[in-house]
Amino acid sequence: MQTESARPSDGLARWMDHPLAYVGAAGLLVMMFATVLSTLGNTLFSRPIPDIVTIDEVLMAFLVFLPLAGVQLRRDHIEVGIATDWLPARHIASLRIFGCAVSLLAFGLLFTGLALGAWEAWVDNDLYSGEYEFPSWPARAIAALGVLGFLVRLAVDAVQTFRLRRSAPQAAAGPTDKP
Repeated sequence: MQTESARPSDGLARWMDHPLAYVGAAGLLVMMFATVLSTLGNTLFSRPIPDIVTIDEVLMAFLVFLPLAGVQLRRDHIEVGIATDWLPARHIASLRIFGCAVSLLAFGLLFTGLALGAWEAWVDNDLYSGEYEFPSWPARAIAALGVLGFLVRLAVDAVQTFRLRRSAPQAAAGPTDKP
């Protein structure tokens, strides 16, 4: 099987997977600094950052959903290899295609719910309650964008794995392409 650096989807990784992960990492930095500043403000001046819980909740959409495509690119999701490591490469590829198909279905439903939720929040002008009223639709849209990126990466991986499976010898056994 091809290694990550030789995959034909490197262009996709450059313009979609990596930027989504970088924005997610930036969200983590903002969350860390805001939490530290709020804690210091509360400790030193008895005045935390207003609505820090809401801010952290919004930033959580960046942390959870945006890096999904990058994690799939590196195949860093949790997998249990004890049941599959002994299988021939063709069968492992078949299981990966099946996993991608199931994930496409499940995350496609999640994307639909997130996108509709973002749209309804925008139309209804839904706001987080607190000292400041933040609109809720941006966090929902960010979550939907992250899941959409993941869906694109899953589809690309399924097609690539299918092509590799067709060209792999029937009796070939060996480790997966994960380092």
